[in-house]
Amino acid sequence: MQRHSPGGTDELRHWSMSVALFWTGFCCAGLAIAKPLIVGALIDAYHYSPRQAGLIAGFEMMASGAGALLVSSVGTRWTRRVVIRAGAVLGIVGSLAPFVSGDFLALFLLRGLAGFGSGLIAAAVLSTIGRCADPDRTFGLYFIFTYVLAAVFVPVISASILHYGADGSYYMLAALLLTVFASVRFIPDSPIARPTVRGVLPPFPFRQAGMSLAVSVFFWIGNGAVWAFTERLGLRSGVTAVQIGTILSLGQLASIAGAGTAALVNIRFGRLGPIFAAIVMSIFSLTMIGAQHAALYAAGAVVF
Repeated sequence: MQRHSPGGTDELRHWSMSVALFWTGFCCAGLAIAKPLIVGALIDAYHYSPRQAGLIAGFEMMASGAGALLVSSVGTRWTRRVVIRAGAVLGIVGSLAPFVSGDFLALFLLRGLAGFGSGLIAAAVLSTIGRCADPDRTFGLYFIFTYVLAAVFVPVISASILHYGADGSYYMLAALLLTVFASVRFIPDSPIARPTVRGVLPPFPFRQAGMSLAVSVFFWIGNGAVWAFTERLGLRSGVTAVQIGTILSLGQLASIAGAGTAALVNIRFGRLGPIFAAIVMSIFSLTMIGAQHAALYAAGAVVF
C-alpha cells in the first residue's frame, strides 16, 4: 500500500490493514453520505420543519468536528482501537433516534452524540492515513474506496427510507457501525500520534494548520449546507424520490474520478491549483443544483 520512509508509518503495510482502515472510515462517513436522504425523511416521516431538520443535521456535523478536535488536541496518546470503539458505541447509541422521534430536543441531542462518535472514528482513521509514507496517494485511494461503497449504500438506504421512513435509515447506520467492532481488530493498536525517535513530538505547525483549517471550514460550510438539502432541492426541481436516489448514487460514482485523479496526479502540480479548480467546480455545481430544473439538478449532482 505504501513505501516505508522515516517520516511515515509502515504499520499499514498489509492490504488487510488498509482495507480494514478504509472500511472503518466509510462506516463513520455513512452519516454524512446519507444526510440529504435522512433530512428529507425527518421532514416527511417525523413531520419536522425544514428548519428543525437542518438544525439536527448541522448539530451532527458540529459534534463530529468536536469529536475530531478532542482526539487531535488531547487524545493523541490514546490508541486507535480505543478511540474507534468508543466512537462506534456513541454512534450506535445515537442511532436509537426512532425511540425518541416524538421529542425534538431528545432527538437533537442523541444525533449530536452520534456525530461526536463519528468524529472520534474519523480522527483516528484520517490521522493514520496522514502518517503514511505517501499520504496524498493513500487519501486518494481511501476516497475511491469510500465512493464505490457509497454508490451502493445510497440506493440501499434510499429504499430503506422509502419502506420504513427515517427509522430505517437510523437502524441501517447503527448496523453499519456494528461492523466496526470486527474491522478494528485488523487496525494496529498504537497511539494516534507517535513520538519521533528523539521521544518528543515535533513543533505543531500552527500557521499551516490554520490555513488548512480555514479552507476546510469554508469549503465544508458551503458544500455541507447545500448537501444536507440536496434531496429537498431535487423534489423542488421536479425529480422523484427514486430518481434522486439514483442521481446521488451516480454522483458518488462520479466522485471516483476526482479521488482517482488526486491519487494518480499526487502532488505533481502542487496542491493550490487542484484545490482552486475543485472549489470552482463546486460553486458551478451548486448553481446547477439550485436552478430548479430536473436536468440541471442531475448534472449538478454529478459535478458536485
